[in-house]
Amino acid sequence: MVKQERTKIQNDFENLAIYYRLCSNDNGGRGPAKWEQLKAQIGNDLPSLTKGIEDGRYVVIYKSPMGSNDLIAYEKQADTRGQHVALFGDGHIVTISKDDLVRAKKEKN
Repeated sequence: MVKQERTKIQNDFENLAIYYRLCSNDNGGRGPAKWEQLKAQIGNDLPSLTKGIEDGRYVVIYKSPMGSNDLIAYEKQADTRGQHVALFGDGHIVTISKDDLVRAKKEKN
């Protein structure tokens, strides 16, 4: 993946963190229950993010708490090195391996 694409994904996830938190504030500290709720919050402000979610490039985990260990979204397709961009509840964004992504998803259960 080229650096420009990685930067675009990170920008989308920074924006997602903001809107996810706004939904969380409306839901007593839990993230949005479904895409329609999050999409209503985003409106037409972020076409790149909306398209990424609707096309399935970004996977959003709904009803998530907002802690630093709570995975709320990730890039579905790994890059050429097997790395995924992942967003956590406190807003931090990391690039993680497939194994680390699997662990983060399991911690949700």
